[in-house]
Amino acid sequence: QTPACPDLPAPVAAWENGIQLLDHLPIERKDGAPPEIQLTWSAGRTIQENYTVFLHALDADGKIVGQIDRWPQDGAYPTSTWRQGDCVVDTYTFTELAPSWERIVLGLYDAQFQRLRRDDGSDVVDVVAR
Repeated sequence: QTPACPDLPAPVAAWENGIQLLDHLPIERKDGAPPEIQLTWSAGRTIQENYTVFLHALDADGKIVGQIDRWPQDGAYPTSTWRQGDCVVDTYTFTELAPSWERIVLGLYDAQFQRLRRDDGSDVVDVVAR
């Protein structure tokens, strides 16, 4: 049984395929370790395909200095299993991250490595900034 999504006013970001990012919560770690990011997703409709979530840590010049690419919940709950109204909480942990990182952006891509477009036309959303 999938838990009900929290009662949040509106998605932080929505993609054209019905995937919605309801919340993103950076989790500070001790001793200056790179941040963890807890994401709360919802499906606005049943999702047919598997999409990979990517988090890119960018420096001040926009260069990628750290990244995570994986299916939700390390593949335990891929997007092709999401049904309308499902709520998926997932935590991403950077194990290595250059000290020059300034912000972390999030997006999704398909099996052909095509980034999904958000409803506003962009393909990423900022989730952490220093």
